[in-house]
Amino acid sequence: NDKVFNPMLRKSDEGKGKAARIDELIIQFAKSGDLCDGRKLFTVESDLVPNKDHAQFVNAMKLVEELWTEEEELFLRSSPEEIQESLEELKIIAETISTRCLTKLNEWEGRPDPRPSGHQKPVFTSVG
Repeated sequence: NDKVFNPMLRKSDEGKGKAARIDELIIQFAKSGDLCDGRKLFTVESDLVPNKDHAQFVNAMKLVEELWTEEEELFLRSSPEEIQESLEELKIIAETISTRCLTKLNEWEGRPDPRPSGHQKPVFTSVG
């Protein structure tokens, strides 16, 4: 039997059931135009969020709204056409906000160094 059990491979291979990252959600919402009408993030529906995780999604999106800068919010609320012209900026902004959420979570947990460690992932279920 050549197969060696590796739980890390199994997790990444499953794909389904893997919680969405905050940056993935922000990108999806901005690209689809769900934010350009000024709606609250937690009111946006996404196929990336299972019903069972909705409460965590709401909390994570409220945190995003607390932590994004005015400039980031203005950009993310741009029309889908404007977003399509600036996909690299969208990615950078979404990743920056995700990191900020993890840092805030680490501060709340009282970690001496709140910067996210390499193994922390900004999934909405861990932040929410």
